[in-house]
Amino acid sequence: MPRHIGAPGVARRRAALLLLAAVLAAACREQPTAPGQNYALSGRVRLTGYLVDDRGVFTGTRVVNDADGVDVELRHGYNFSRHATTVAGAYRFDGLSPGLYTVRARVIGDIADETRDLTIVDRDIVSGDTIQLVSSGDIYPVPNPGYSYSYLWFSIPDTEQVELRVRDLKGNTTQVVVSKNLPKGLQSAYWNWRDQYGQLVSGSLYWVTFESGSDMRAQLLFR
Repeated sequence: MPRHIGAPGVARRRAALLLLAAVLAAACREQPTAPGQNYALSGRVRLTGYLVDDRGVFTGTRVVNDADGVDVELRHGYNFSRHATTVAGAYRFDGLSPGLYTVRARVIGDIADETRDLTIVDRDIVSGDTIQLVSSGDIYPVPNPGYSYSYLWFSIPDTEQVELRVRDLKGNTTQVVVSKNLPKGLQSAYWNWRDQYGQLVSGSLYWVTFESGSDMRAQLLFR
């Protein structure tokens, strides 16, 4: 004959099941979580400009491997979404998860450079692909280095609207030197090494950039 479980037995069995469920729930809550995966990506930036004496004569090329303050962008996926600035020519991004990354620095338009694809798997990586920003286009600073003034010579193929700006290494505008229509031919502008508020600048490296439609140029200014 089947044995029937009385009320006390049912209660004990229900209590045991509740106790087991509580123990399992506590075990799940106390299960240690995996540590965060935070890696670093670092590398270097090199700047190149041209030297001109006060007579307008080209005197050589200067390469800068230790510039402070160059804006560097990190891409993960489809967008450049994080920024860093160089210290003594080096950049570093921390707190990165495994994945595919690209690092870029840009002066203006396509005057830029970026690394090849860099893959983080399970450790920090140092890019051996140095980013190189090289002066490009028809702008001749005279003299370069300039200490208290620079004449900026350039030519344009037709009458057109020209924007000539001095920018710091982060890309911020220090001074708008020219913003107007200019006639065809050789032109010059004067920069007294002051910012847009009239204060003498303190940095030793700047970019002078030229924009006219799709025509973009940039030259590195030394002090």
